Amino acid sequence: MLKSPDWHLLIVWYFFLGGIAGGAYFTAAIADNFGGPRDKSVIRIGYVLALLLIGLCGILLILDLGTPSRFMNIRCPSGPGCSASSASSPSSPPPSRSWEGKAWPPSAGW
Repeated sequence: MLKSPDWHLLIVWYFFLGGIAGGAYFTAAIADNFGGPRDKSVIRIGYVLALLLIGLCGILLILDLGTPSRFMNIRCPSGPGCSASSASSPSSPPPSRSWEGKAWPPSAGW
């Protein structure tokens, strides 16, 4: 028997709103690439909705940590006195995977 996940309601909303954000962005991107001039409102609304929902999802994840100051441990793993160079170093373990995400948007033309 598998144990049921112990997700709080914030995580459920994160998944739900993240899915809507992905769908809005996908719809806007399809309309942007294949649509005509009359689709400009769909494009604008889709991109703005996706951006707002992604921001809200980030807030939900930070709130789910219980103590929002834990977020700074992710961004700055060595504590309050760490420098910006150590927080964004590719050799530091916590942010090492985030380098892939940082490299993708500029290559996609953002």
